[in-house]
Amino acid sequence: MQAKLISSLEKVFPEQAVRSFRTLSSLSVLYGERFSFQIVYRADKDESPVSWIRVGMQSDTEARVSFRIVDLVPVLFPCYEGKTDDLYLKKTPGLYPDLLSPTQYDSCVPAFTNQTRAVWVTVEGISPSEATPGNHTLHLTLSKKDGRPLAELTLSLRVVPVQLPKPNLYFTQWFYCDCLATQYHTTAFSERHWEIIESFLRCAARNGINTILTPLFTPPLDTEIGGERLSTQLVDITLESDGSYRFKFDKLDRWVDLCQACGIENFEMAHLFTQWGAKAAPKVVAQVNGIPTRIFGWDTPSKAGEYPHFLSCFLPELVDHLKRRGLEKNVFFHISDEPTLDFLETYRSLLSIVKPYLEGFPIMDAMSDLDFYKQGLCNTPVPGNDHIEPFLEEGVENLWTYYCCVQGRNVSNRFIAMPSARNRCLGYQLYKYNIKGFLHWGFNFYNNMNSHDIIFPFLNASGSYQVPDGDAFQVYPAPDGTPLESIRLVVFHEGLQDLAALQLCEAGLNHEEVVKELESVTGPVSFSSCPDRGEPILRMRRAINRLIEKQHPAN
Repeated sequence: MQAKLISSLEKVFPEQAVRSFRTLSSLSVLYGERFSFQIVYRADKDESPVSWIRVGMQSDTEARVSFRIVDLVPVLFPCYEGKTDDLYLKKTPGLYPDLLSPTQYDSCVPAFTNQTRAVWVTVEGISPSEATPGNHTLHLTLSKKDGRPLAELTLSLRVVPVQLPKPNLYFTQWFYCDCLATQYHTTAFSERHWEIIESFLRCAARNGINTILTPLFTPPLDTEIGGERLSTQLVDITLESDGSYRFKFDKLDRWVDLCQACGIENFEMAHLFTQWGAKAAPKVVAQVNGIPTRIFGWDTPSKAGEYPHFLSCFLPELVDHLKRRGLEKNVFFHISDEPTLDFLETYRSLLSIVKPYLEGFPIMDAMSDLDFYKQGLCNTPVPGNDHIEPFLEEGVENLWTYYCCVQGRNVSNRFIAMPSARNRCLGYQLYKYNIKGFLHWGFNFYNNMNSHDIIFPFLNASGSYQVPDGDAFQVYPAPDGTPLESIRLVVFHEGLQDLAALQLCEAGLNHEEVVKELESVTGPVSFSSCPDRGEPILRMRRAINRLIEKQHPAN
């Protein structure tokens, strides 16, 4: 058995030689930090093409460890032709490592005589009761199912006696309740649906998501003009015979309670108007004479007619309810997603409709034209990371950023075909520029373009060629209603931990001094420059941890 330890920032393809990977010999972590690494392995000879081998770990700590199989998934649309750079692993279709699957047969993983594969090893955040500060050793073993040893590997672990805080960052990845209902063939907001939602919310929170897209009405996102997505509306509405509206917030309260119980603190209310020009109202369903009826949608003008009146009735009641819940500091509102300058005046008109009712609440939208901010139309703009420079030069306060399918050249992103370093490096980019929030559109989008049909995510990570593979979702839906994590999700969380560690350094240094320390290791940091391999990031983290340890010497 050929085997070695490698970092979480490598992606292992079956044709690669084990010797081609850089050996991971040591790691440095803080208390409370979840960290991962891999065992890359290949069977030299065996009596069968496939065998099952057992993975184990012993250490002088009480660290909680889990093992997962790094499974290959089909990547049929790795990138946009002509809109890439040289920092891709490959640009051709094929099988790529991404899915983290449970081990089988009592902690066993498959071994092949003609394939190099990997085991994903995750150690949960170590507490002071589980390990003393200083140096420790992790012993990893691969063995036959009958116990015969195949390989023994060793990792040196240094535990820094400082608790890693949560990063000071708003982080949202859009969470689609309708996709969970359709994937699992459940009725929206049935008890089974709530159970599935909770499972996916807990996974989101575990990986750093602290802000959640909240479907007051079915979110008007990625929906074919004239079409509909499955209704997932948290506000119950009754249209009375006299034309008045009655609102109930019971489901919204259940949603808020559940999110808070899972560790999610902030709520971004789904967009009040449609994408692609904000010309229409979102899909809104109400009880009309006891029958659920769509009362607004693509056929409802956004600026005229009944919808503005509806908002004048709804928003004051919603705001009062949010304030009674003590959420006035934890809520964001959206107008319309990704407006362009062609629709600036429409955006201005719509803002004038809702602004009187939303005083004191941040208005945030993904947008890459600075004029919306300069004209006072959006106090929390979210430009793409390839369009952020003018916003930085303007000195925009409370600046967020995002990426999606089109950010494929020079900037950080997490397409499956990209190296993991390009994913994780966002943490130190966010730190240098003091970014307040990060948005990504696809936590669990399991539809094709414009939500015309659902997809089978295990065979289709591009939304039927809608976006490069890996952009639409970060978790795979297991048959039992739980999420299976991807490499991309876990590595991004490592980047958030890097951000938190950098922020922790400000206990002894100011921001500029920490940036200087960072760039002395990595070289100049910018949004348009990403490493193509993991070593600079690992080197940076070791240096930052040494700085933290120097600032907080063990008693």
